[in-house]
Amino acid sequence: MPSTEQQSLASRIILSIVLMIGFYTLALAMASGLLYVLYAMVASGHFSLQIALVCIVGAVTILAAIVPRVDRFQPPGPELLPDKHPRLFALIRDVASAAGQEMPENVYLVASVNAAVTNRGGMMGIGSRRVMILGLGLLSALDEEQVRGVIAHEFGHFHAGDTKLGPWIYKTKSTIIRTVHALGRRSWLQRPFVWYGNAYLRITHAISRRQEFAADALAAGLIGRATMIEGLKRTEIAAVAFDTYWNSELAPTFGRGYRPAIAEGFKLFMAAEPVVSSAATLLADRMKHQLADRYDTHPTLSERIAALSTGEASEPPREAPLALGLLDNLDVMEYDLLVANNGLRAIQELRHLEWPDACESVWMRVWLGIAMHGLPVLREVPPQRLPQLVRDGDMLVEQFNGIENTKAMNSAQRIETARAVFASALVVALRQNGWTVMAMPGDMVRCQHGDVTIEPLQLVKQMVDGVLSDQAWRDDCLRMGIERLDIGAAIEAYAAAPEPAG
Repeated sequence: MPSTEQQSLASRIILSIVLMIGFYTLALAMASGLLYVLYAMVASGHFSLQIALVCIVGAVTILAAIVPRVDRFQPPGPELLPDKHPRLFALIRDVASAAGQEMPENVYLVASVNAAVTNRGGMMGIGSRRVMILGLGLLSALDEEQVRGVIAHEFGHFHAGDTKLGPWIYKTKSTIIRTVHALGRRSWLQRPFVWYGNAYLRITHAISRRQEFAADALAAGLIGRATMIEGLKRTEIAAVAFDTYWNSELAPTFGRGYRPAIAEGFKLFMAAEPVVSSAATLLADRMKHQLADRYDTHPTLSERIAALSTGEASEPPREAPLALGLLDNLDVMEYDLLVANNGLRAIQELRHLEWPDACESVWMRVWLGIAMHGLPVLREVPPQRLPQLVRDGDMLVEQFNGIENTKAMNSAQRIETARAVFASALVVALRQNGWTVMAMPGDMVRCQHGDVTIEPLQLVKQMVDGVLSDQAWRDDCLRMGIERLDIGAAIEAYAAAPEPAG
């Protein structure tokens, strides 16, 4: 007697095959119908060149689009090898054994907060091999037990046969999309495929969502529901944070010709107070407001947690070291990852940089470039006048209207940009006046002199909001000894000084 799990897999396989056959039947029927119209015109003697061309081109386009393609798998990143990363592969083998699954043939590292398994290569899954993908951001944000749960979840897809279905579903979806795009200029021929494609996505993505629940349940059975839930929450936060980190912290350092430690920077970013605060808000919002969509491949976070929370009370989450420790030779792996995404030559030219040095080598030059936009307004302006300047919306719009990146902005956005210019100008002026400037990944910019520490971005916000009065700011300037500082002159002096050696 087949088990419920076997029956479920069999039904999914049958449905996937039926949907695939349905699409190819539609495509062949459409192509055959067009060719028949052409034949009927020739046979009847009522020939129209325009209609004939539509029939020929339409039929050839459909038939060319549905021809199966060989899956030429391109590694998404550097391959992780068992002899190079024994601790990671020991964990993967342990999970594979517990799930009753074979090891993947290849494991690759990617620059994201992600994990995935698939069967790649061959044609329609025939002749394919098992592949696992692990994200550097995932290993940097989760602990070993949580990553054990992620890997168990992925093995759950192998266990349930999802990866065997995957190539069939993926190839059929790709063929539908390819056919729709190929028929883009013949809209009436495109419509049946659009209709079928939408129905196909709704049905197959509903299957995918059920598969995710099943994979979660298998993983929770191995590591505990509480640990699994905590890992899901952490992954949700880290996935959003990693993109922000890459764009706001890493990209500027690459642009300045430096290569800092990616994983180390992300750890610092995730631990920074503003990020921790934002993460809590993000998670609460996702749990409360994230809506399910019939075209989603994954259930929402709240749905997954609700499914894992049923039944008896679970044990508390297990504590474990950060999963990043599972990777050996981390600097080499990060280098290989960047080379895989950007090419060897581009990465060879980057200089190594420690994150504490990024403030002087990278960010001071970035803030200088921003501050230079404010020079026409800031020449011979003492810090005491900043509150009046940052509150003068009309002046800000007029003065900052010509900045290259503000042309598509509305007035409110230009005002915010101008205020950022003033905050950057204050940072540069204080640095030129002997202050120490600190800026670690994800954290607020801080300027320090003796026992005085200020956050320029927060100061400007407080000036705008009226939290910091003009008199209080004047008193602060006297206390800090900057009441006579010429902001514009300080910016020009800093710009004229040689850049720090890399």
